[in-house]
Amino acid sequence: MLVAAMGLGAAGVYVKYSGPAQSLPDELKRHNTVQNTQGTKPSQVEEPTEQVTVMRVVPNETGITLERTPITVPAGVNPIAHSITETLRAFKQNQVRALDVEVKNGTATIFFNPAVKDMALGSMEESMLIKAIRTAVGQFPEVKGIELSLEGQPITSFGHSELEFPLAPLH
Repeated sequence: MLVAAMGLGAAGVYVKYSGPAQSLPDELKRHNTVQNTQGTKPSQVEEPTEQVTVMRVVPNETGITLERTPITVPAGVNPIAHSITETLRAFKQNQVRALDVEVKNGTATIFFNPAVKDMALGSMEESMLIKAIRTAVGQFPEVKGIELSLEGQPITSFGHSELEFPLAPLH
């Protein structure tokens, strides 16, 4: 009991006198994708929301199933990126985020955060995840092809199979 009390007291002293926390790694920071076109500080930008229905793709024991769920998407947040991030979470890739998606001439380029490099997937899981991303993007009719990007460079593999771009969305 005395040891526990001393440990708790030491933790309290550490918290009180250690100063502010150092900066977080980028992959743990929340990225704001709201475009600030008004010249105001980010804290002054209102983020109205609209209720939209996007699909997230959920794995199961036999493959993947599609689940339509209403998700509140803040104005300025790309619904394609939001759908992909929710799909990644369903695959227990909670640190990986689709930061943004840019659609040009029918090709969607998905920009991932650096945590995508740390995904540890078996070949079956990787195949299912690629199919899930293609399916999640396939709900957006303007997309005819998919490219994956990290820090401006194409992602050609998640570790097992080589990807050839553009990937075709699955409808």
